[in-house]
Amino acid sequence: MSLKKVSIFAFSNYIALFSALLQGLLTAKLLSTADMGSFSQIRILVSYLLLINPGVINGLVYLIPLSKEDEGRKYGSSSFVFALILFSVVFAFLTAIFLKTRDIQLLFIGSILVFTSLKEVLSFTLRGFQKFNRVSVLNMASSVLQAFLVIVFSYYWRLAGALWALLISSAVSLAIGLILSKGYLSLSFSFEKIRQLFSRGWMIYLNGVYAMILSNFERLSLSFATEKSIFAVYSVGMFFISIFDMLSSSIAQFITPMMINDEKTYTEDVLRK
Repeated sequence: MSLKKVSIFAFSNYIALFSALLQGLLTAKLLSTADMGSFSQIRILVSYLLLINPGVINGLVYLIPLSKEDEGRKYGSSSFVFALILFSVVFAFLTAIFLKTRDIQLLFIGSILVFTSLKEVLSFTLRGFQKFNRVSVLNMASSVLQAFLVIVFSYYWRLAGALWALLISSAVSLAIGLILSKGYLSLSFSFEKIRQLFSRGWMIYLNGVYAMILSNFERLSLSFATEKSIFAVYSVGMFFISIFDMLSSSIAQFITPMMINDEKTYTEDVLRK
């Protein structure tokens, strides 16, 4: 394991975390407490709706390290097309609800969801190929861009500006991800590849869902059960807790593809020595 590479990757995750922290603190001052609560609610809804993808992207981290490069590209491309179709359907569903309710926030949620889900596929694909320098660039560029746009747009246009900033930053982050993933995707789609990704990734997916629900479900509940002003204060405070588990999480994400690719080096007996 390269200490330099894992340090850069962990550093990029901390940059993302502190960008989010800065964004949260300044946005809380720029928006009213009610608007800040609405903004936080939309972000957490997007994070939960991303779980609609049933373990396919999780399989990328397992199958790409075990595959030849051409085969790995096919896995990444199939997952990308699958996510595009899946979340386009979700976007169409939210659009149908919008036509009845005229709640414009539904369109923002749907659009952000599509862009973010595709960027996540690219991130997992690069992780599968162990291109963590590129993942680090994507993490830092996405987080810094989002924080900058949200703060600036919130200053001028309040909640509407913050939502437009999320939309624009997610679209630009996807574009950056496509550039960084050049050479690691191919124009192909295979239902068999999706089946294989699901069969390998569904247990990882369920563990991730369980961990997310265990750690964040109270945020989703409070976003609907309490006043927006109370939830806004709570959301800002939650940023500080994430600082302590970021290092271990970064190391785990970094070494997982390496352990899969070279499983003989990381057997239980060897690790005990």
